[in-house]
Amino acid sequence: MGRTSVEPAPVTGRSAGTIRDQGPARPGGRPLAERTAAPQGDHQTPLEEEVRSMKLGQRTTRCSPDRTENAVFSGLMGAFLAGSPFVAYAAGRWADAALSRKARLQRNVLFQVPATLREAPLRTGSGARSVRPALAQWRAPDGQLRTGPVCAPSGAAAGSTVTVWVSQTGDLADPPLRQPEIAGRTELAQGLAAAGFAVALAAIGELAHKSLDKRAAA
Repeated sequence: MGRTSVEPAPVTGRSAGTIRDQGPARPGGRPLAERTAAPQGDHQTPLEEEVRSMKLGQRTTRCSPDRTENAVFSGLMGAFLAGSPFVAYAAGRWADAALSRKARLQRNVLFQVPATLREAPLRTGSGARSVRPALAQWRAPDGQLRTGPVCAPSGAAAGSTVTVWVSQTGDLADPPLRQPEIAGRTELAQGLAAAGFAVALAAIGELAHKSLDKRAAA
């Protein structure tokens, strides 16, 4: 009987291409199956995937306080821009009402009376607008005669009269608040209220900054 020759089955597809790339096996080399095993894509072990996820989590944790801080300060800035006009307006209304009420009370309890100068004021100033203290005498609302220093123009002579404000007991008092004074104090109250509101928001922002720094360091 003659020998039958068995021809190897043809290798097709990716295996054929791999075998052609590898070439014939060399003596003492690795088996063909080992040389044809090529890495399939970018495969990572479970340990590498866990380490990678931990690194991503750390990067997210580092960025989170910055985003939170920016959001806090943006909210505080928006609160100042939106709230400061209302705070100033409310403070102005309150100051105007309080000062107007004080002026009405002063006009109810204070009186204007003439005071007669007992002596001429010292002529140390120039012009009629300069006022200097001078001894004068006036009558209180209850009829009693009172004597004391009053402010008189520098050119006034002894025996002339000036108008002074006195209380019900006859004591000298400051004149009631006038409308220009009320307006000026009202504007001052508005400015102080807006400044106080800004300081309060700045303190809140500083506390938030410290809290975020402690959380990031923990």
